[in-house]
Amino acid sequence: MSVLQENRHIGLQRFLTNIQKYRDIDKEKLALIAETTIKYLNSNTEQRQKIQYDQALEQRWYQGLKEGFFDYDVYNTDDYIAELWACWIVYSKRHLLNITKINSLPPIGIANTLHPLRKILDLGCGFGYTTAAIKELFPNAEVTGTNLDNTIQMDVAKHLSKEYNFNMVSDVNELSGQYDLIFASEYFEHIHEPIEHLDEIVGKLNPKAFLIANSFGTQAVGHFQTYLVNGKLIDGKATSRIFNNQLRRYGYQKIKTKLWNNRPAYWRKYK
Repeated sequence: MSVLQENRHIGLQRFLTNIQKYRDIDKEKLALIAETTIKYLNSNTEQRQKIQYDQALEQRWYQGLKEGFFDYDVYNTDDYIAELWACWIVYSKRHLLNITKINSLPPIGIANTLHPLRKILDLGCGFGYTTAAIKELFPNAEVTGTNLDNTIQMDVAKHLSKEYNFNMVSDVNELSGQYDLIFASEYFEHIHEPIEHLDEIVGKLNPKAFLIANSFGTQAVGHFQTYLVNGKLIDGKATSRIFNNQLRRYGYQKIKTKLWNNRPAYWRKYK
């Protein structure tokens, strides 16, 4: 079954059924949270003010930061499960569909400029839907997703990996060899030391290209108000600039595309 083409409502029910294999959940409640979150994320600022949106998780995360700790347990809550589904629909799925369009980078589109692709990595793949979609788009490539072990996200991702023929690992240090493409949607902003992590990834895997959708300056569950860069705490906007400059230092060029807001950003190394 195509994860990119299946009906959103049918896909949500299938997703929740997969979750039930590993946890008791209230399917109706989670479906409502997912649909409300999708509506919220698709709205402009004025519309968002009118939508009843449960921000308890976001408040809990930032309260933890205020008190000096990272409350990563938010990632394991039922509400966050529903929010991740919404992010797949609103962000990652659209990113992947958009790169296949010819007008994303005329005359052949972004996806066609990436060939040949032998090894692809999906960083922080959530429940594995982006990884399955990448395998669907590039069936001849070896596709791998990453997530933390002993989490429901990893359990479901491993379940999907058998159906869609991709691999799952918990750490990039389990990988070796050069990767042709790394996809990272809403990932690096969840890392408190993102530049150091980028250094680790480039040093280990030397990818030929990145497709990255960062949002360091936005407020959301798991995002930080300040990031640790070279031993100093700096805000999200400054972190974003340093992140992009670091990619340039490694020899990557940011390709100008026709994608809205240039998301995902297409970075490529030609040497």
